[in-house]
Amino acid sequence: MTTTPQRLSLLRLTTAALLAFLPLALGGVSSAATITGGSSLLVDFNSPTDADDFVVAKASPSSPANLDFNNVAGQGVGGSGAGVWGPSTNPTGPLSSGANDGSALYAPAGLSSTDGLIDVGVGETFTTSVKINLDTVGIGAVPSIGFVAEETIDPNNPNQISGTNNLNSTANSMSLIFRFFQGAHRLTLRNAGFDAQSIDTNDSNTFTPVANEWYELRMIVEKTPTANTFNVTGQLDRLSADGTSVVEANFREISAVYESASLYTDEWRGGLQYLANPSGNTLARVFDEFSVSVTPEPSSIALLGLTVLGVAWRRP
Repeated sequence: MTTTPQRLSLLRLTTAALLAFLPLALGGVSSAATITGGSSLLVDFNSPTDADDFVVAKASPSSPANLDFNNVAGQGVGGSGAGVWGPSTNPTGPLSSGANDGSALYAPAGLSSTDGLIDVGVGETFTTSVKINLDTVGIGAVPSIGFVAEETIDPNNPNQISGTNNLNSTANSMSLIFRFFQGAHRLTLRNAGFDAQSIDTNDSNTFTPVANEWYELRMIVEKTPTANTFNVTGQLDRLSADGTSVVEANFREISAVYESASLYTDEWRGGLQYLANPSGNTLARVFDEFSVSVTPEPSSIALLGLTVLGVAWRRP
């Protein structure tokens, strides 16, 4: 077959159109509706109301009544705003209790709505990430990112996530935890509230975070064709001083294979977890650029691309 200039031109145009069309065809960027294959979500906290899209659940009876997840201007990546854990009346003030556990689940219309739910199909990959700033270096603070089965949440009690209210230790959850444990900072992947595998965050040496340094936590979860089975990866990137660029990608990485019947069959709520102990600790209270995405299995994208290109090739 002879490829004419007109055919080549048409093929180039069709390819360009396909690349532009794919995000829309596969779901595009979502702000509230159920997040499915090909769609994504980004909360940059640049708007004063962005933090209101998260439902706060306090994980400890000793957490102060005014512990909240607030939008604070002038902080965050590029100083454009961030989500900060702190007292409602003084978001950047010290935390007063010996245990300040809080989970913030993305639910822009409340936990009884389907808005913001995550629906991952077999063969698809779920990715969630968040940038954290270590504004004070200390021990006992645990920022986490993860998700919980929708069936675990009681929509009639917005401060209740199962029996613990804690995203990274309740049943039917998976999370990536940046934790201080036995003298070293490390990543921990957690399934259903139990450690499955953990790793220090700096080779064989104890890693001491630097005050005001940015990191990005990233959790990648593949829902495999094997029933109830997930391939899970946790990554930590070191970022620039303003958090806008990557200094060292995959500074630490950890992986595991998990099983969960509830998470395999149910939809999920994604979110953040914060724990500060002892009193007054402010390590990693600043969160920014929370993102969620669901990527279709590669064969689905390839099939769509071949179909469109094939139609273009056959046109005279």
